[in-house]
Amino acid sequence: LAHCLSAQDPSAMRALFAANPTHVVSGLGGSPKMTFSPYLFTLDQPTITEDAMTTMIQTLQQLRDEGLLKVKPHVTMISTAGIAKNRDVPLALVPLYHWLLAVPHHDKRAGEAVLVKESAKPELERVISGWTLVRPPLLTDCGSVDRVLVGWERHDLLKGKDIIFPSEKQETAPVLGNTFPRANVGKWIFENIVQDGGEVWKGRCVTLAH
Repeated sequence: LAHCLSAQDPSAMRALFAANPTHVVSGLGGSPKMTFSPYLFTLDQPTITEDAMTTMIQTLQQLRDEGLLKVKPHVTMISTAGIAKNRDVPLALVPLYHWLLAVPHHDKRAGEAVLVKESAKPELERVISGWTLVRPPLLTDCGSVDRVLVGWERHDLLKGKDIIFPSEKQETAPVLGNTFPRANVGKWIFENIVQDGGEVWKGRCVTLAH
């Protein structure tokens, strides 16, 4: 188990991958701040997710070119509901997601795209073994819940592509929820991806609800 002190710092990222991790879990976000733009809210670092994913891929590419990349990690990114073409939030929350949260959602989309495009490269060129995008609704610190609903879909950039998924996990549909406990996000990722290897959920956009 290792952690990166700064996901936007190439030297810190390089130190992380010196440990040859098999799994990377990213849960980045910025602090909200008011703005006078039409979107009302922005982030103190409005491109933090995209920057971090780009820095990670560039670091892995450098290590590969130097012959130091021993393991291609599986990357799990905690993203957010409300950014796919298919509606995955309750109708009443659509204005909140598409207006007030437009800036952070643009960043999440961009971060997701970095991973999807890297994974679409030929096997010898890519520097990650795969990805899983976890898209919970608004996160809370209200403890945990016992019952978790899980749905998944293909990424918008991959729809229409000929991709075969295991028969036991055929594409379902997003599950809808208002909020979701942070503790359960971490628990689900650990049990289903880190502990279980992650193969079943590779290449999936996973939504969680309760």
